[in-house]
Amino acid sequence: MKVLSGGTTSEAKAAGTEDQTFKDLADLAKTFNTAFGDPPMISSIEPGSAPGVVYVQLHAGLLGVDVDVAQQAVMKINEQIVETVGDNDAFSGMVKYFVGSELVGQNRSIMDPYAVSFRGGLED
Repeated sequence: MKVLSGGTTSEAKAAGTEDQTFKDLADLAKTFNTAFGDPPMISSIEPGSAPGVVYVQLHAGLLGVDVDVAQQAVMKINEQIVETVGDNDAFSGMVKYFVGSELVGQNRSIMDPYAVSFRGGLED
């Protein structure tokens, strides 16, 4: 972002930070998808329904593997997402994980953003 005289507004700074954050998250998704092979584990990472919330769309094939293995993979993804966006002041800490339209997990954003509670197809 090029600054002409007088600096930028806080809204413009926040938008630039969010744009960079989601570029970094797209790179993170590529890294995970390369490491885990085909099919890709992460279909998309996008802004959620409120500012500072992240939605992660997981590949449906994740529901076909051992639940413990799938949970470990999602917890590793969550750890990396929290680390990646942790410096973003606009990040609330909430990350929600979906397979299709089903919410399968959500991190405990307030108490422990590194922990994920599972439901639906990823619940024990």
